[in-house]
Amino acid sequence: LNSIEGIGFKAFYPAGVEQDYNLIFIIITKLQFILNMIIVLLITYFVSYYVLKNIMLSKNKDYLVFRSFGATKQTLNNIIKIEFSILAIFGYLLAVLFVIVNEINGSFIPKYLRFYKVIDFILLLAILIALVLLLISRFNKKIFSKSVITSMNGE
Repeated sequence: LNSIEGIGFKAFYPAGVEQDYNLIFIIITKLQFILNMIIVLLITYFVSYYVLKNIMLSKNKDYLVFRSFGATKQTLNNIIKIEFSILAIFGYLLAVLFVIVNEINGSFIPKYLRFYKVIDFILLLAILIALVLLLISRFNKKIFSKSVITSMNGE
């Protein structure tokens, strides 16, 4: 290109332009991927919030019985954190298994597995655990905000 322009001709090098053109698509694809990831995380948060809230409300009486037997706040916090962390990990593993089966069988659901790396799966699991712990901390404040007798009566 420099040689041709050096002798007085104007030259156009499509390969060089195409590289910049591909760079724009790569940036747009990465931004779309990040946006999709944020949407998936928000949907996951709200679905998990709804499900965990219902599970926690159904187990509220169990935790109140533990409190009436003298369980400390720290003991109940640890029990709830371990229980729901295990549930979150199990649910996450089921979701990953579903994605892998989808990738193998080639169903109508888009194949996203090729866009993820192992670190992405680890990061997603860490965010999910953090969200679960956030929900649990809100629930634990609610459990210990009332007395055992008031909570048992449903007031």
